[in-house]
Amino acid sequence: MKRSCFYIFTYRLNYTLGIQRKKSKAKLVSHIAGFDFNSDRICMVIIDHNGIIRDVRNIHFPEIISHGFPKEKAKTVRREATAKLVKYARDHGVKYYSY
Repeated sequence: MKRSCFYIFTYRLNYTLGIQRKKSKAKLVSHIAGFDFNSDRICMVIIDHNGIIRDVRNIHFPEIISHGFPKEKAKTVRREATAKLVKYARDHGVKYYSY
């Protein structure tokens, strides 16, 4: 069951990247973005090829783990937050994504 969720998310992130495929505004397009997905937040770190941390972003949404919050709305909130972070990473020279 866990694997199927991973594949669905991989597809959605790849689809999001395909839609947002534009040239980066940054001159050096060699950074790597790593994502950490939790039920109430998404964390992203941007590093260069030397392993130096260039930027860290977190998006918190604690309201979606409260009892009675609609499941579909929670998915939408998570997807929008992921799209926002991917766009931010792209604009800051990220070429590779890891999650």
